[in-house]
Amino acid sequence: MPTANKKLVKFNVQNPQYALAAPGGAWGTPKPLGDARKMALESDTNTKKIYGNGRVVCVIVNDKGKTATLTVNTVPDGYEIDMGRKLRTANGLADIKQTVSRVHCVYFETCEISKDDGDADVKTTVAKTWLYNAVSKRPSESYEQTEDDTSESTFDVAFEVSGLPVLNADGTAYKQNGVEVYAWQTTVTPEDDGYDTFGDAVRLPILPAPQGE
Repeated sequence: MPTANKKLVKFNVQNPQYALAAPGGAWGTPKPLGDARKMALESDTNTKKIYGNGRVVCVIVNDKGKTATLTVNTVPDGYEIDMGRKLRTANGLADIKQTVSRVHCVYFETCEISKDDGDADVKTTVAKTWLYNAVSKRPSESYEQTEDDTSESTFDVAFEVSGLPVLNADGTAYKQNGVEVYAWQTTVTPEDDGYDTFGDAVRLPILPAPQGE
């Protein structure tokens, strides 16, 4: 059955930001995370077959979260300082040994081309995403000698995304079959409530209140 709005293609990545964890389970104000070139997301999932009587009786899925790699033109010094990998000294900016894992959420936007059923026109919209509970490692760096053409450098920031628990409207943990459910990310499109301000602060995965309440 066709959907009311068909997503035809996704492209581009833009406006990356990050928000640090704050006391009391809150999240800080988002800060810029450079100019995006690429965002790669991969599922960190394993499966295991269980055998009995000479056949597969079930397959167990172990979904541990996601890994992400954000490629940017340059990594802001403020981000590296916040992550505990750089330190401002009297003689310059020092790269230091990382001794803490700073949990944060990562925001980015992608573009989509879609069309409504029965409408010949296609439109371009922006989807907004928060990745939850990420920890990053020191970005890789590569510099090249400029020859006939200017050689530009890019930086890859790798994240482990552990997710946040999905909450009921009353703030309690949402469970399926008694198991707490985690969300790795949340994405909104222009037809969703709160779209315009979605990137202004971390938006938690909270279920709507049941109808009639």
